[in-house]
Amino acid sequence: MEDTLLHVKKTVKYMIPISPISQVISVCKALKPLLDLQCTNIEYLLVYAIVWGIGGALAEKDGIDYRKDFSTWWKSIWKTQVKFASKGTIFDYYVEMVDGVPRF
Repeated sequence: MEDTLLHVKKTVKYMIPISPISQVISVCKALKPLLDLQCTNIEYLLVYAIVWGIGGALAEKDGIDYRKDFSTWWKSIWKTQVKFASKGTIFDYYVEMVDGVPRF
């Protein structure tokens, strides 16, 4: 998560300034209820929480779509078990409950 915060600090302009500690708190608050669920692959939940906790407040500013830029950077850098389609953004994915089991 440290690399993600550093990347955002260097390359992103928020419409409303957000401190890194606020982003970490957002990740933790997004992750906490998800961890209460029965899930065999926690990595999906962690990726979801980081994507939305850090990138959720991104928007277009000064003609630059920072959400799209963040999505492109994330897909190119973080090669994890969580695979994203080449089309669309990482923000097109969500955690869905199916028969009481979270699915990404």
